[in-house]
Amino acid sequence: MTDKKIMIMNGQPSEIEIIKEHLTTAGYNKIFSAFDSVQSIQIAMMVKPDLILLDINMPEGGENVYKRLKQMVPTQSIPAIFIMRVAPERIQEVIDETDIKTENIITKPINFEELLEKIRFLFSGNEQKQNMNKRSI
Repeated sequence: MTDKKIMIMNGQPSEIEIIKEHLTTAGYNKIFSAFDSVQSIQIAMMVKPDLILLDINMPEGGENVYKRLKQMVPTQSIPAIFIMRVAPERIQEVIDETDIKTENIITKPINFEELLEKIRFLFSGNEQKQNMNKRSI
């Protein structure tokens, strides 16, 4: 079990439930969700999750939510994994429009083993950075 907070931003409640089920099974129990851009930003500001799983196809566009979160100090350093069902050329457009890295993209249908691996990798990288920052103080 982990104390990491994960926020799912997705316009499809059924997809949120499936993702939550896989996260819970993997030991992540602090899971928050939002169904639209306004709710996503409000909850992210209150909860300050450790990671955001963002469906770029959500209402009002996931890329716009991501850009707005990156402009606000309380949420700008929160890492994100983009979940998308798009044509391959659209993936490059999303990368160009945001600062998301290709390794932080999951395509649909979701391979949950791959998603969990990416989550573990992001969390282990953030813990290493925090430990390095503590040592340099």
